Amino acid sequence: MTTVPSEKTNGAGVGAIVAAGVGVAVLGLSVILAEMSAATMKGLNWWPPAGPLVGKSSMGLIAWLVAWAALHAAWRRREVSFRMWWAVTLVLILIGVLLTFPPIFQLPRAGG
Repeated sequence: MTTVPSEKTNGAGVGAIVAAGVGVAVLGLSVILAEMSAATMKGLNWWPPAGPLVGKSSMGLIAWLVAWAALHAAWRRREVSFRMWWAVTLVLILIGVLLTFPPIFQLPRAGG
C-alpha cells in the first residue's frame, strides 16, 4: 500500500478570513455613503419596514460572498502569507467598524 503525501495549503482558509474583512469594510462604507447621499439612502431601502439597514447589511453580505468565492478560486491551491493577510483583514475590520459609529458616519452630514 502506497500513500501519497498530501500537500496542504492555507489559501482557501486565508481567503475566507480576508473575505470577512472585505464584508465588514463594505458594510461600513455603505453606512457612510448612505449618510452622504439621500439617493444612496433611498437606494438601500430594500425593505421599507426596516429602512436602509437591510440594504446596508446586505451589501456587506454580498461583498463577503463575492470576495470569498473569488479568493477561494484564486488561492485554493496556494500557500499565502497568513501574517500579511491577517493584518490586512484586521485593518479592513477596523475601518468597517469605525465607519459604523455615529460620530464618524455623521461627519459628512455635519459638514466635516
